Amino acid sequence: MNKRLILVLVACGLSACSYDDREGNRMPDTSRRVMPGILQSVTPSQQRAIMSGERPDWTEVPPVKIPRR
Repeated sequence: MNKRLILVLVACGLSACSYDDREGNRMPDTSRRVMPGILQSVTPSQQRAIMSGERPDWTEVPPVKIPRR
């Protein structure tokens, strides 16, 4: 009885160690951003996509506005 219990515990321990996380090994897709930066302004085409319920193209970067003195 005691020998069987030890064998079962060893088998359970070894089976827990054999877990293979294949999803974690993937590189994230950086070609298309999901959300813009917190300080990024929105282009007119992105604004139209947001208002119509579509997914905007976040790779489109608005032009940089230089403040006038």
